[in-house]
Amino acid sequence: MFSLIRKKPEAVQPQTPAFTATLNDDVARIAVAENGQIVFASEAFLNLSHLSPNDTHNHNFAEIIKFDHAVNIPADINEGTHHVRINGYNEAFQFHFNWLTTPDARRYLIGSYTKEIGASKQPEKLTEPVSKDQIEQLLNLSHDIALISDAWGNIRHINDAFTKKLGLTAKDITQKNFVDLFDAEDRPHIRNTFQSFMLEDSNKQGINAPVIDFEGRIAAKKDETLWIRWRITEKDGLFYAAGQDVTGIKAQEKALARHEKQLLQAESLGRMGHWRWVLDEDEIEWSQEIYRIFGVEEDFEPTLQSMNKMVHRAD
Repeated sequence: MFSLIRKKPEAVQPQTPAFTATLNDDVARIAVAENGQIVFASEAFLNLSHLSPNDTHNHNFAEIIKFDHAVNIPADINEGTHHVRINGYNEAFQFHFNWLTTPDARRYLIGSYTKEIGASKQPEKLTEPVSKDQIEQLLNLSHDIALISDAWGNIRHINDAFTKKLGLTAKDITQKNFVDLFDAEDRPHIRNTFQSFMLEDSNKQGINAPVIDFEGRIAAKKDETLWIRWRITEKDGLFYAAGQDVTGIKAQEKALARHEKQLLQAESLGRMGHWRWVLDEDEIEWSQEIYRIFGVEEDFEPTLQSMNKMVHRAD
């Protein structure tokens, strides 16, 4: 693979040998001393790692080649084929490594590229920024409300779902503030939510940017009040909000609460209660009226054992 050329030492200590590729430079090859210094890199390897010949002396091999397992020094590497990642690439490359021992008993790790595996190509960078029309087209695909406002709450942009749900057009909200959309009773809570949000770390961006979730009532144009669940984040002085209509869910929750209240009232009038027990479990769930019937507080924990003590043996 390589012809090893030794220079005559000028001092007592031998010099680092110069490695010269005997084959063409179309194959990426590298030679590493035991201390991790790169002593040879073929032109193909330099191209692969985005390094110049002078750069190789300024980097430890562990900075350039990443193995699937922890490697700190060349001695950690066994001979054979390894899957590695090269500086600047997400692709996994297959390299074959051998140890070479020189006549002066120094050892060098020789690595040769064999093939590329598990390629995960980086997407090409967009040559042109995404236009406003493209962003608007994307937002209009959603069935959920979306809007953008400035730091003062002035609405800058809405999607089609906003108009369909609330009956408000871009012209209608020109002079409207985001908080003004909400029911008067909900506005103090919304303002407090935003004030707390502004106290978050404004330096966080991307996936670390703070996000707030809240619900509020909004008066639609058709004299209809909608419950909207909002999720909002901020970047570069603009607020990005996505709203989901949960009016139906709120109605179901209200109906369920009403039915539960009616059941409790009926049980109280009839001096009856209900309970739930799962087989093979000791705990039992009681309704409020069962607690009253047994004359215990609701912090009492009903179990099979505690019930046995409270019920007469004859029953």
